[in-house]
Amino acid sequence: MPEPCCCAFCQNAAANFVGNLFGVIFTLISKPIILVFKCDNNVDSLKKKVAELKDKRETAKTFAETVERRGEEIVPELRNWLTRADNCIEAAEELVAHAAEKLVADADADAAEILVADADAAEILVADAEGNAEKKCFFGPCLTTKSRYQLSKKAEENSKTIDKLVIQARGFNLPLAHIRAPPKEVAAPVKGFEDFYSRKDVLERIMKALQSQSSSIIGVHGMPGMGKTMLAKEIKRKAEQDKLFDVVVMALVSRNADLRNVQVEIARGLGLDLLPYGTRPQDAAECIKGRLKEMKKVLIILDDIWRPGIDLEELGIPLRNEPKTIEGSSSREEYAECNILLTSRDSNVLSDLMGSQHNFPLHQLKDEEAWELLKRIVGDRAESHDIHGAAIEIARECGGLPLAITTMAKALKNKKPYEWMDAVRILKRPTSENFDGVSANVYSAIEVSYFHLESKKLRKTFLLCCLMGHKFLIQDLLKYGVGLGLFANTIEEARNEVLTLISKLRASSLLIDDSNNNCFDMHDLIHDVAVSITSRDRRGLLLTGDHLPKEWSDMGTRKDFKWICLRYSNVDGLPEELESLRLTLFRLANKNPSLQIPANFFKGMPRVKVLDLTHMHMSSLPSSICLLQNLHTLCLDQSVLGDIRIIGELKNLEILSLLKSDFEELPREIGQLTRLKLLDLSNCTKLKIIPPCVLANMSILEELYLGNSFHGWEVEENENQRNASLAELKNLKKLTNLEVCIPDIQMIPKDLFSENLKKFKIFIGHKWEGQYSSSESSRILKLHLNASNNFSHSVKMLLKVTEELHLRELAGVKNVVDELNTEGFPDLKSLNVHNAPEVQHIIKSVQGVPFNAFPSLEELILQNLINLEKIFQGRLRDTAFNNLRTITIKCCHKVAFPNLEELQLSWINVNTIWHVSISSSHVAKLNKLIIEGCDNLEYLFTSSVARDLVMLEHLTIGGCKKMGRVLFIENVEENGNLIFPQLRILTIKGLPKLERFCHGNYIKFPCLSQLLIMSCPVLKTFISSSSSFDTSTLPLFDAKVAFPSLEKIVIYSMQSLNKIWQDQLDADSFCQLNFLHVSSCEKLLNIFPLTMLERLWKLNKLEIWNCNALEEIVDSQGLGAIQTQSQITTEPTVVETSIKLVLPKLTHLDLQWLPKLKGFYCQMVDTEWPSLKKLEVHGCDQVQIFASEFSSFQRTNGDDQIGIGINCPLFSVNKATFPCLEELELNKNDVMKEIWHGQYPGDYFPKLKVLKLTELPEQSVVHPFLFQSPNLEKLVVSEASFLEPFHCQGLGDKEEPALAVTESSELRLSELLESVFYNLKTLEVLQCSNLKNLVPSFVSFKNLTTLEVSACHELINLIEYSTAKSMVQLTKMSISKCQMLKEIVACVDEEVKDGIVFIQLKYLLLRGLPRLASFCSGNCGFEFASLEDVIVMGCPNMRIFSQGECSTTNKLQKVKLTVDEDEGFWEGNLNSTMKKIFTEKVGMEGLLYSGGIPVERKIEKAWIASGKQPFGPFGLLETRKSSIVKR
Repeated sequence: MPEPCCCAFCQNAAANFVGNLFGVIFTLISKPIILVFKCDNNVDSLKKKVAELKDKRETAKTFAETVERRGEEIVPELRNWLTRADNCIEAAEELVAHAAEKLVADADADAAEILVADADAAEILVADAEGNAEKKCFFGPCLTTKSRYQLSKKAEENSKTIDKLVIQARGFNLPLAHIRAPPKEVAAPVKGFEDFYSRKDVLERIMKALQSQSSSIIGVHGMPGMGKTMLAKEIKRKAEQDKLFDVVVMALVSRNADLRNVQVEIARGLGLDLLPYGTRPQDAAECIKGRLKEMKKVLIILDDIWRPGIDLEELGIPLRNEPKTIEGSSSREEYAECNILLTSRDSNVLSDLMGSQHNFPLHQLKDEEAWELLKRIVGDRAESHDIHGAAIEIARECGGLPLAITTMAKALKNKKPYEWMDAVRILKRPTSENFDGVSANVYSAIEVSYFHLESKKLRKTFLLCCLMGHKFLIQDLLKYGVGLGLFANTIEEARNEVLTLISKLRASSLLIDDSNNNCFDMHDLIHDVAVSITSRDRRGLLLTGDHLPKEWSDMGTRKDFKWICLRYSNVDGLPEELESLRLTLFRLANKNPSLQIPANFFKGMPRVKVLDLTHMHMSSLPSSICLLQNLHTLCLDQSVLGDIRIIGELKNLEILSLLKSDFEELPREIGQLTRLKLLDLSNCTKLKIIPPCVLANMSILEELYLGNSFHGWEVEENENQRNASLAELKNLKKLTNLEVCIPDIQMIPKDLFSENLKKFKIFIGHKWEGQYSSSESSRILKLHLNASNNFSHSVKMLLKVTEELHLRELAGVKNVVDELNTEGFPDLKSLNVHNAPEVQHIIKSVQGVPFNAFPSLEELILQNLINLEKIFQGRLRDTAFNNLRTITIKCCHKVAFPNLEELQLSWINVNTIWHVSISSSHVAKLNKLIIEGCDNLEYLFTSSVARDLVMLEHLTIGGCKKMGRVLFIENVEENGNLIFPQLRILTIKGLPKLERFCHGNYIKFPCLSQLLIMSCPVLKTFISSSSSFDTSTLPLFDAKVAFPSLEKIVIYSMQSLNKIWQDQLDADSFCQLNFLHVSSCEKLLNIFPLTMLERLWKLNKLEIWNCNALEEIVDSQGLGAIQTQSQITTEPTVVETSIKLVLPKLTHLDLQWLPKLKGFYCQMVDTEWPSLKKLEVHGCDQVQIFASEFSSFQRTNGDDQIGIGINCPLFSVNKATFPCLEELELNKNDVMKEIWHGQYPGDYFPKLKVLKLTELPEQSVVHPFLFQSPNLEKLVVSEASFLEPFHCQGLGDKEEPALAVTESSELRLSELLESVFYNLKTLEVLQCSNLKNLVPSFVSFKNLTTLEVSACHELINLIEYSTAKSMVQLTKMSISKCQMLKEIVACVDEEVKDGIVFIQLKYLLLRGLPRLASFCSGNCGFEFASLEDVIVMGCPNMRIFSQGECSTTNKLQKVKLTVDEDEGFWEGNLNSTMKKIFTEKVGMEGLLYSGGIPVERKIEKAWIASGKQPFGPFGLLETRKSSIVKR
């Protein structure tokens, strides 16, 4: 064997070879080993890169959707990028999920030790990983190492792919912000749609027509105010709810149709971006048409179309009769199946101009529907005796027009009875105004509503609203009102006042709710009436259309108006000069871009305070504008402006609005407006320059709007400064409202925002540029942090008080509350945190004490918070998250809600709420659950879920239209005791398909105390034994359900309910019941079975209303078992039983409108009412209420013997029947005669204190019943027909028909009446139209405190001298609407020995007494020792208060002429004051008679009608002034 070579060359060569070989080997094996080691890091890095790519993809998708909504196409490169990004994200997420499943921590550690300890083993493992991937290894570490290598390698490759995609995305120059697409509206019930039969019938027929293929254009027509818009909205809601169309769009057209505005509304509904101002209609039409190409089935609703109609093609709506072809088969385009619904006043417009193929008329409401609508608004009071008749008249006179009924009802809802009567009078004397298709009485109804507005300011605001038009911003009304001096001094106070006034006008239905709470709207009919009133009173002139009408050219007419508005004007030119010296407001809403305003146009209007020029194109403003030195408000909105420096000369300007206008630089001269309070530059997207010091000079500025506008702030003030700096805002000490965009948080100077700032929309960070918030929150802050920041005091102050907070990125922030606001955001209502990868907790409380955070938060949105572990960690106070209503969480995989206590779900379209496999820990603490409007739910939860709701105490379910049962029991044999163990309140309402609560054999509610079941029309039984059954004979409650703790039951509007209780019930059910209300159950024949009475020993109040079929309260069939024990004979017999009906704790019994009621129990039994204190019986005309004994009842019914089936009285009365009855209310019924004529002794009602009787019989008698009621404190008599309530007929023995009126009988009567009225404190006599004498002269009212007499038209005088003298305790006297009344106190001089002293009288009202000459015509003096309020209105002949002397104390300072207002007259005493009123005011007041209508208009009408002096001796009325006292 040869010796090895030892030369140096060979040794070096060998060494190099070995070194290179090992280098290659090391290179080959080191990379896989490193990949194994870096597996965890690579997977974590991939997670972060996936989150970054998702963010980029979301931005790109939003941009693509925005482009497509404009009708444009995205570039192919971006479309391809989105596809690659989707694939990459899907693969990466799958890889990450696989890694989480396969990697085992212990195996990782073992493999690492092997690799480090043994190089040979490392080579073996790597070789196995690379070359034998498919070979299974017996040892766990080998498999784990292979998996780690593969995962690490794939993660690294995916990360590189993502890096490339992210770099490519930057090259697209995607916007950093986008316009948010309009949210999908939830199909909530339409407010204002009345579901009467006449409306439901039309609705159903239209819905069928829309689903048919025969008609593509459908019309609805009817006179204004009929409810066409409400019907259209309801059709939209139902079409969306039933998913009949892919998209349903509704747009308002209105009288002066603006094609662009209609296109904008359609575009929004189709998901297109808002079309910018200036877009040509034809371009917009193509955009809309292109969008429709992408859809399958669309419904477009165009509301309120007028002549000459509107061209659908110009809107961009293709008609169905256009040929359609399959894509690719022809060049013709395929459009969506587009159905169109039109509404109009005129059917000819629909058929002739719009091509409607099927028209549906909307007629007036029927009389019963009109009455029902009025009752819904007014409530139970509509049925009260004092207004019932007037209410019926008003419902009838409104002509079945829902709008007129609604406005009248809301105007009169809380008014006095005499105001209702006066409204009837006005309606029956309608105005002469005439509108096309509108009756005069409908006009009068709306006019009455206007005149019943509570103040002049409210009426003036309403008229100002009518000049502004449809969907006008409340902010603009504020600008106008402040300029006119109508509202408060500061802008903040003025805004609060405006919102209050708008709220009142909406409540009165003179304004209608708009989907945008920042706007107000007005129905066309009300608008027309308002414009008529405005024009008639020479307050405002509204001109619309393309040509200036005659009124415009009539200089004399034009001069009279204070307000002139040219709305939607497309005129070619304006006069050289507009002379109108009274003019205070001028508005021009222009549609002609070429219209120019002459230089001297404003020369003749020196008093103008408000000037609004909208949609103008002006290179410079007219020179005469500088003459408007009284101008307070200037609006140049949505205009293209050039040189506007002349504005600086308007030194008294308080409000300047340039919103949405195109101009690049705000002139330096604007800084001279030192009185400016509000500057609106919002959405001035081209504004680049605001010179330095311009803002700083506006030292009293209160509100500054720069949203989506200027953002070129300079950081520091210097010599070369071109733009304003944020520091200038510090000079605005009175600033309370600010909207501004700040590019960088570092630009904010110290103490920029003061604590005076009460409203703000502040966007900080470049990502918010170009965004504008339409949120209604008053304090909004959007904050973007891409680097760690130390917040200034100003920003911390904003965070403390903000209501809506948006946070992005939040670099360096891990715990939101701890690091941003340690006080827990006490005022925050909405929190949105997005793309903040470092955030781990929203709240993290490290201290042991409970932390109070988000006590006001209503909405929480968390998105792309990949490291969020918990929303809160630690202990919280009870008030934390107390108001949270909505939670939205996306891409936050670690969050849970184990402590949820209250949950409300409203108007969400889900099929199931609770997952079958839900953990009990998710609902274990749920205490209150409210489900509303979830129309897809067929049941709420299963019994397994319900069993986990161990803490649930309050459950409300309403408005779920498909729900057939509440509880789905999975196993019918399971124990129902374990379900809802703590439930205390259960409310079920508005479930039209609910057939049962559940099916099963038994269920128990051990703690339920309140049960309310309302408007469930098919519900007949609470629990059934199977899912299919015959419910025709089943009761609502039987032995299968137990309520041992139930105290209150309300059953309302159950049209299918046949029976409430079964004879056999669970042993302890219903024994705690103390309140029962049953109403509007049309099929009920009775309420209780006889066996139920023993359970009602705690029943305290029983109300039964409007059950038209009800015949008895207690089912008389329960006596059948007793009767079968008697031997049946052929002769009629009286069944003798020992049954006694007793409800021992009942204190209040109310029976109303039970037309078929035959008796409490249709057998002759004894009843006792030991605790009853109040009894009300109304509208039960077929039953005798009282019978003193059986025999008298038999005689009344013409039968000598009583058997089953004879109508029995409600009450068999004896001395023990009503020992505690204190209040009795009865209306027209035969029993009234018996009570009134004394057939029931007074000692049957020994404690009676209040007696209310309506529609008394005509007989003129003294009422013996009253003589035996010595404790009577209040007597109310209304709608009676007698002539003299206290005549002496019937005072003798029963055999004696009457007593002669002798001195002795009169003395006896006097003694009796004195005992009757001794304790009487309140006496009300209402609408007794035939009453001639209230009481005889010898009657005294020693304890009477309140006397009210109204609508007793035959009364000539109220009371005699002697009676008046006895009224020493009287504190209130109200006398109204007695047409013939001439004096209050009647006396002759011979009987007057001394004066009358009303010691306690504080309030005296004399109203609507046209013949009243004086309080007393005799020579009698009066002393009013306590009188504070005297109101005399509608008494035109009252020349003096009284012929005798009248003395008062200094408590009385004026005599008022109206009830509501505080103005009045005072001339030192009552007589002198009344003489003054009569001399200077009687003409107006006589015309005024309680109508609440402005005096000047009434006088003007009378003056014009007569052509001469209309007021006799007061012909110079217009030249005289009265002394009005304001205190």
